[in-house]
Amino acid sequence: MSGVVRRAPELPAWPQYSDEERNGLIRALEQGHWWRMGGSEVDSFEREFGDYHGADYTLAVTNGTHALELALQVLGMGPGTEVIVPAFTFISS
Repeated sequence: MSGVVRRAPELPAWPQYSDEERNGLIRALEQGHWWRMGGSEVDSFEREFGDYHGADYTLAVTNGTHALELALQVLGMGPGTEVIVPAFTFISS
């Protein structure tokens, strides 16, 4: 048996980020604030994200589960409210 061995191309390194993003992360690390209150990087992110999307209000959260919980609270949905979701979904939705 002879022939050319074919291999799939290597996937690019992940995560990919720019120098600007790296510098922002370093600033956040040096501030030592890993929560919403007390860190100017979070305030800057919320403001810039809102400006980019034309939103009057923005709120940074730690993950998609918290984002879903906040959305349900804003809609006035509490314990016992029926929420219909697809049959194949993630645990938080």
